[in-house]
Amino acid sequence: MASGDPLSIGRDRKIKGLIEFSTDLLPKLPTSHDSSSTDTLLADLNHHITTVNAISQKPGTVSPETAQDLKEAGRRLWNECIREKRKRNDVLASPLRSKLLVRTRLFSFLVNVFARECLHGRKGNVEDDAVAIINQGLVLAKICINESDLDGARLGLAKVTQYIDKLRELDAENHIGPGHRLNIEAEYLTMRCALSSKEDRLDVAEHMYTKADDLLRHLDPLSAEQLADTLQDIGANLSEKGDHEMALKWLRRAHTLINGQELERLSTEGLEVRMAIHHDLIQTLLATGSPERVQEADDLVSYVESEIGDKPVVLHWKLEILQRSPGEIFDTDACASILRRMVRSLDLSDAALGFLLHNIKELRDRGSRPAIGLLDELLLTRLLPCGNMDWIGKTLVRRIWMGTMDTEASDAATRLIQLLEQLAEDSRPCNVDVAAAAQSLMWKKLDASYAKKEYNVAELWCQVALHPIFSSTGEVSQGKFARRLILCAISRSEPEAAKSTFDGLPTAVQNDQLTRYLMFKVSLISWDHDLCRQCVEFLSKSSENAKNRDILYACLMAMRCHFVMAAAIVSKARTEDKVDEALQRYVEVRQHVSVFDGLFEKHFQNTFAARNARVYADLTAKMSTLFVFDFEGAICLKNWDDLGQIIRKGRVCKDEKMYKAMGDCLLRSNASGIVVYTNMRLIINEIFALEQFDTQRLAKYIRCMFQAVLPLDDTLALQVVEQALQIACECSQMQKPFPTEELDWIVVTTFNHALDIHVRGDEDVCQQWAHKALALAEYMSDRGDLKDVLCERVAKLCLGKGTSS
Repeated sequence: MASGDPLSIGRDRKIKGLIEFSTDLLPKLPTSHDSSSTDTLLADLNHHITTVNAISQKPGTVSPETAQDLKEAGRRLWNECIREKRKRNDVLASPLRSKLLVRTRLFSFLVNVFARECLHGRKGNVEDDAVAIINQGLVLAKICINESDLDGARLGLAKVTQYIDKLRELDAENHIGPGHRLNIEAEYLTMRCALSSKEDRLDVAEHMYTKADDLLRHLDPLSAEQLADTLQDIGANLSEKGDHEMALKWLRRAHTLINGQELERLSTEGLEVRMAIHHDLIQTLLATGSPERVQEADDLVSYVESEIGDKPVVLHWKLEILQRSPGEIFDTDACASILRRMVRSLDLSDAALGFLLHNIKELRDRGSRPAIGLLDELLLTRLLPCGNMDWIGKTLVRRIWMGTMDTEASDAATRLIQLLEQLAEDSRPCNVDVAAAAQSLMWKKLDASYAKKEYNVAELWCQVALHPIFSSTGEVSQGKFARRLILCAISRSEPEAAKSTFDGLPTAVQNDQLTRYLMFKVSLISWDHDLCRQCVEFLSKSSENAKNRDILYACLMAMRCHFVMAAAIVSKARTEDKVDEALQRYVEVRQHVSVFDGLFEKHFQNTFAARNARVYADLTAKMSTLFVFDFEGAICLKNWDDLGQIIRKGRVCKDEKMYKAMGDCLLRSNASGIVVYTNMRLIINEIFALEQFDTQRLAKYIRCMFQAVLPLDDTLALQVVEQALQIACECSQMQKPFPTEELDWIVVTTFNHALDIHVRGDEDVCQQWAHKALALAEYMSDRGDLKDVLCERVAKLCLGKGTSS
């Protein structure tokens, strides 16, 4: 039995494979979301695209049934891609997923074309098939261009080209009217323009447009809408690339095409395309930056405004054009007028509110006072009636920020109080986050005013912060602002105002220790004995000590305040750029330390330790910290004579870390050699006097002191060596040897310095140093190895005459 034609058998097998692949691909399209499955499908898809394209270019016959199955498979895939594209979710929006759908459309189009060619129907059917294939191919080309699948667009347009040529070959009796033929050819040439533009072949795009120019003048409105949309895409893509001149050329073509149609004949989509063209054209004109183009954009906006009126989109354009004006000629009144119209007409949304707040802030940054009025109008006329507390809170925080930035602080606070009263009539209190943000802004403002001794201004801002609309922050925040009000009254010597504030506070805030302490100070300036007695009684009851708890508590509170103040001021001094300001801060630190030290000596140092060990330990810990601050301040202020006294005062703390910090501070300073030596020696002696002190650290300090003094003064450095020798001897007697590494360094450095002196020719001093080095080497735990080496060196150089070996 003779076998069939191998080529035909292979062709049939490939066609059958195309149908099977289409059937297999169809259910996978809705479910292929992960990258691995999508990659696999794309690989198969590209293979079958190549296959169907190759088969369609070779002669051969296909049975009508197979061709119909192939056509149906392509139709189902095309329709499934349409359904998938309509779905709105993030997975479908992924680039890989979009590429899969585009390639599937390309495959289904090629299958459909191949199937129609195989069916070979009547002449009329050929014409219908040609029109259907052209329309489908143009849709495919636009999708491929938008998704940057340029190979797919080329393949699709190649098929379209073939069928447009077929249409031209048909005789005058075809079923396609000349108008329809013109629309198809114009759309085809426009799509070729779009593809060439994507390929950065603008010369080809220009050539294609020239060929289509005559056709574009005879389009029906629907075709004009579609082609204007394509021309707009070309212009928009060029504008994104920064080629604004070329973008203007294509956008103007789109504008001319869409405006060549009667407005009443345009569809809703066509009107949207027209508005989008206006938008892109205005944006591109503005992007060029030239005054002539900005004026052209302004004229275009005025033209659109004459058609549709004072719509939000027109106001957006007018605002953007206005903001392009140089700062020196910027019309703040015109900008405020546009924003006011936006406030009244804009449909409220999160995005719209954000846009308004941003532009009102920009207006305020240009120094325009109407910005605050715009926010007030937005709050009272638009946001308050809608009752959206999130929007109200967001806008109110921005309004308060602008108020705190106003140079007329008193007027700003007064106007803000009036606004809050109006809001409170129809609104509930702000949520905690909004209230906290608002009060944080106001605290910074009133704190700055208080520091400048502008107590009236600080009081006004305290009153704003204490408005009931911010009550959600609770009594803690209320107490914070109320106490600042009391402090302002104390600073202005107005005790009655302080009492009035106190009387209006909740009980919990009144009974806060800081509040009572401030009222105690109020009682002192007003000679109010009853108030004084009440405060003292309250404070004494808060103390843990049964005896003398009133005065002890008052003293402890005072000491606590001085400690906190000293810590805060020293931190500020360390970061202060201006030297004079930093030195003044250190003066203040030393004053606070002095007061703390005086209170400690008077009330707690002698008798309190036995009665309350925990409190005493806390006080001595704070005292040790303050002594370090005092030591640092004395060094920065160059009060060298005070250093020794501070070191001796620190004995009561019995704190090794305190002396360590003092030593580090001294070694980092620019003090003279005698100052470093004298005070480091004191520090080392105090450290050594502490029980169970680590000899390792003591040795380190000896070495550091020696290292610091040696370059400054030989005599002082030699005294440090003598002290090291004494400590090494005592450590040896206590069976706690001087640390080997530190001792080795001191011995070697001492001996090397003796050699340096020898080079200078001062033999007597050289012998003293060499003698000390050998004496120190006695305490090395190396069985005398180092000492022997040094003795040999001494003998060779004839240094240590009279020195025992």
